[in-house]
Parts: sequence; structure tokens; C-alpha cells
Amino acid sequence: MTRTSFATAIAMMAAAGALPVPALAQDDGEQRFGTVHFSTSCNETAQRRFDRGMRYQHSFWYRESKEIFEETLKADPDCAIAYWGIALSLLFNPHVPTPKDNLVLGLSTLEKAKSIGAKTQRERDYIDALLAFYAGHDQVPHGQRVQAYLKAMEALAARYPDDDEAQIGYAIVLNVAASPNDKTYANQLKGVAILEPIFKRQPRHPGIAHYLIHLYDYPPIADKGLDAARRYAEIAPAAPHALHMPSHIFTRVGYWQESIASNTASARAAKAGKEPHDQLHSMDYLVYAYLQVAQDKEARAVMEEMVALTGYNPAVRTGPYAVAAGQARYMIERSDWSGAAGLQVQPSRFAYVDAVTHFARALGAARSGNLDAARSDIAKLAELRDKLQQAKDDYWTEQVDIQRQIATAWVLNAENKQADALGAMSAAADQEDKTEKSVVTPGWLLPARELYGAMLLDLGQPAEALAAFEGCPLKHTATNLVFADGNPEARVMVIGEAPGADEDRAGRPFVGVSGQLLDRMLGWIDLDRNAAYITNVIFWRPPGNRQPTAAEIAACLPFVERHIELVSPDVLMLVGSASVKTVLARSEGITKLRGRWFQFESSGMSRPVPAMPTYHPAFLLRQPAQKREAWRDLLAIRERLEKLH
Repeated sequence: MTRTSFATAIAMMAAAGALPVPALAQDDGEQRFGTVHFSTSCNETAQRRFDRGMRYQHSFWYRESKEIFEETLKADPDCAIAYWGIALSLLFNPHVPTPKDNLVLGLSTLEKAKSIGAKTQRERDYIDALLAFYAGHDQVPHGQRVQAYLKAMEALAARYPDDDEAQIGYAIVLNVAASPNDKTYANQLKGVAILEPIFKRQPRHPGIAHYLIHLYDYPPIADKGLDAARRYAEIAPAAPHALHMPSHIFTRVGYWQESIASNTASARAAKAGKEPHDQLHSMDYLVYAYLQVAQDKEARAVMEEMVALTGYNPAVRTGPYAVAAGQARYMIERSDWSGAAGLQVQPSRFAYVDAVTHFARALGAARSGNLDAARSDIAKLAELRDKLQQAKDDYWTEQVDIQRQIATAWVLNAENKQADALGAMSAAADQEDKTEKSVVTPGWLLPARELYGAMLLDLGQPAEALAAFEGCPLKHTATNLVFADGNPEARVMVIGEAPGADEDRAGRPFVGVSGQLLDRMLGWIDLDRNAAYITNVIFWRPPGNRQPTAAEIAACLPFVERHIELVSPDVLMLVGSASVKTVLARSEGITKLRGRWFQFESSGMSRPVPAMPTYHPAFLLRQPAQKREAWRDLLAIRERLEKLH
């Protein structure tokens, strides 16, 4: 399925009413929730209900799956494995700590299952495996119980190698138990190796598609999850989570329109199904995606709807986190530093949720000059970090401390302690690089590496800033950063579109056949690379030399603008449509714009810079008859330089 057809299909699902209704009041055929068969020793009616409950469970629709497992017990009171199903639903999302009340209830439910006694050894083994997670919940830390659960599921899968449900359950726990500091992704790839062959046998199993997305939800391997992402919403179109989960992969690979379509449909479905946490989670992803494509008005509308939404359980982190992050994200992504500084903390039961707002406030205050306010919020971040450390929450202790380090670095920068600021910011970026973002969020409010790049850019070091920048996905597919060539003191700054294969290999712009023609063009007006400065609006080669996307251009634009400010040329020569549209913010084609003088203006420059659009050398190689027009453009540039001399 193409990218466009996926977004269209999701929109059609939502428009056609592929939205959830109460589980016990509908006929959830396989076309709505996928196909699952989990063999049990229960009677025929209970077996059908149990399979149905597992279809919901595999799409993390816990409230509905719990009700169906309870109905299973009504059909067969001796169906002990149904109690296992209820306890499984009480876990909620296994990637995050289970609410305390659920731990108590889940343990008592499994004890009930054991008191009844399952009829087969296999069912007893499933119950015991889940008990490894619940047992001792009031004394044993969450992380330790997760590792015990992993060992139990590993043993279960080894004992029943032909039981696909055991293998599927083991695969997702591999992801749950994976260390965020393991950049080899050993657990995740092991889970993938288990699930991919089963997916071929069971192509409509919702859990397989779902869990493959989770297992591939890491930048270096995310593109391998596109097949599962595109298929999951088709397998279970009535499950809100199935509509949302593809966006985990779309977010990783920069497919923003697909992410918008996915989360719009998911939020609508969750709202119809009265699942506010799922709704808010999808809306957080939606705000993030809108901001990446500069649709600020749409992002604000979603953010305001999130703030107004009520009725979610404050004991579950998903809702409070989404509300806090949505507001902070909206301010920080748009560099509204005074807005970020003015955010109001809405106290929650989770220290790391409160830290989101304190971090936004600290960063906003530091970057808008209110250093006393910044220091106050930094002190609060330290307090929240210590609270998490006392609770033995190692992951969030580290994340909040990274936030504290970032905010401190920007205070140092505001105090003109640039060396200390860069050192602190670099250390925070290095530390964050070694971990992973939480499943609760589409991404850090702003990655530390990106903020490090922003600091370098502010300090007039654009090449170093781009080397640090992680906001453009092209960086991870290109061989080299292609920054600039020529003389930065030159009077003429040439800005092209994006590197090609030759430039990617060399790490310099315009070195291939197009570069040879550009050299000849500059020679027409007595210039060469020692008398010109050459760069692009995109600094990494798009795969297959495709056109850069709007999101990729938007990610690089701040660097392009700052680059022009620092070089401060007498004349800009903009070659190619993408260059002209990016630098001048024009929508017309190059044919209509070339040969006309425009002005580039920036708040970082004391004067406007005259800019001349012209044809790209690659276009002239295909259309040599147009060289006459390019010649005229170059003569106009020479004439302007002579007047400005």
C-alpha cells in the first residue's frame, strides 16, 4: 500500500463508521478485530467468548476484554484460564507500571484461578507465568518483576514451541523487558525473529502486527516496521489502539501525513468508545505531527481540546502525561519561550509528568531572559528527580535529570558562559543518546541533541550545529553531511536544493556533473569556488535522489536562514525550485520566478540581501536550450555586484 493510499484508507474507515461500540453489543467479526484462537479446556460457548476477549486484549482494549473474560466465566464457571485473561487485562499497557489497585486485584484474580484449578498443565503454566509479575508487587520493584515475568514467559514458550500464543506473548514481553540503554536492540530483534514467521501463517492476527510495531519502534530499525504498521489498522479497524499504533512507526520515519490520519481516526474512535486515555494519547501524537509540518493552528486546536477533556483516571499516567506534554510541546516546538515559561503546573500523581511542565518552564525562562524563574524550576526538577530515585524508578530518574541538565545549560548560555554551556549541553545530549524515549510519548519535547545544535547555531557555528542536529531523518540514511564549499567571505552565496549521490560520497555540494556545469556558469561572470560560497537548503541526500519533503525542508530551514545571516553575502543566487521556495517562501514555479530580483530579509541581519532565482544545473543538463535564460540571470548578478562594489 502506498503512503497516500494508507492515509486515504484510514480516513475512509473513520468516515464509514469503523468505530467501536460496546463489546458485548456488537458482532465483532474477524473483519473488525482480526483473528485469534487461543485453545482452552472450557466449554464451546466459553471458548468462543475467550477467543473474542483475546482479540480485544491483543489490541490493548482492556476494559472490553475484561468484560468479555467475565462473560466467559458466566458460560463456564470452571474456566480458570478466564481468570488469567482478566488478570492480563488488568496489566493495562505492559510497557508501563500497572496501577497499584490493579496489582491487588490482578493478584487476587490469579489466586482465584489457582484455587479453581485449570484443567490442563498448559493453562496452569500460563497462570503461573503471569503470577511471576503480580507476586510480591507490594515489596518487589516493578523492573524486577518484569524480568521475572520475562523468564517465566521464556520458559512457557520453550515448553510449548507449537503454541503460537505462547510465542506471541513471549515476544512482546521481550520488548517490555528490554533495557533502554541497549543500542543493539537484542531483545527487540529476538522478538521480531519469533513473530515474523508466525505473521506469515497468521496474517490477520492483531497481536502480531501490534507487537511488531512495538518491537520495531526504534530509529535504526523503524523502517522495517512499515509493513506491520500499514496492515494493523486494516486487521482491527474497530480498535482505537489499532488505528493509533501505526503512527509509532510513521513518527519514527517522518511520515507525518500518515501519522495525522492515523491519530485523527484513533482519537475519534477512542472518543466514541469512551476511552479518554487512548484519546489523549492519540491527540498527543497528533499535536506532535501537526507541529512537524508547521500546521500550528491545527496543533493548537487539538491541544486546547486535550486541556478541556475530563473523565480520565488520574491513577493512569497516559492522560495526565498527554495533557502536560501537549501544552509544553506546543510552546517549545514553536520557540514560544515566554509562552513556555508561563505554563501552569497541574500537579499529578506522577513526578515525571510534573517534570514535563517544569522543564518547559525552565527552558522557556532561560531562553527569554528570566534566569531567576529558570533556576526555580531547575530546583524543582532536581527535587522531582530525587523523588523518582527514592522510588527506585531508574528510567525516569535519568530522564528528569537530563531535563535538569539541559535547562541548566541554557541558563549558563544566558550568563555568557558559552564554553560551560556547550559542555553541559553536549553532556546532556550524550546521555540522552544512550537511552530511549518512553512509549508514552511520540518523542522528547525537544531532543537534547537538537537543543545542542540550536545552541551552536545561536553561537554562530552552523556546521557544528548540523553535525549535532537530529531533527531531520535524512541524516540517518545519508553517508555524509553536505554542508558547504567555497569561500565564506565571498560576495555571492549560491544555494541549491539537496545533495545527490556524488555529493553524498564527497561530503561537498555540487561535485558531480551538475557541479561541473555550475563551475562553468560561475566562470561566465568571472567567478569560481574561491569567489563564491556554495550550499543547499537540504544538507543530507534524500534516498534515491527523491525530492525532499516539506517536513525535511522545514527541519533544515533554521540552519539555512542562520547560515545566510552568518555569511552575509552581497547577493544570493538561488538555483532550483526547492531553493527559491524555501529561502523566499514563494509558491510559484521556478519558470515564473527566475530572472527577477527578490529580497531576503531576516531579523538577524541589518540589511536585506538581493536574491536572484535561476535554473538548477541539473535542469539545464536536461534542457540545454534554457541555458540562454540562465546566462541572462548570471549577467544580472554580475551587474548587481558591480553596482554594489
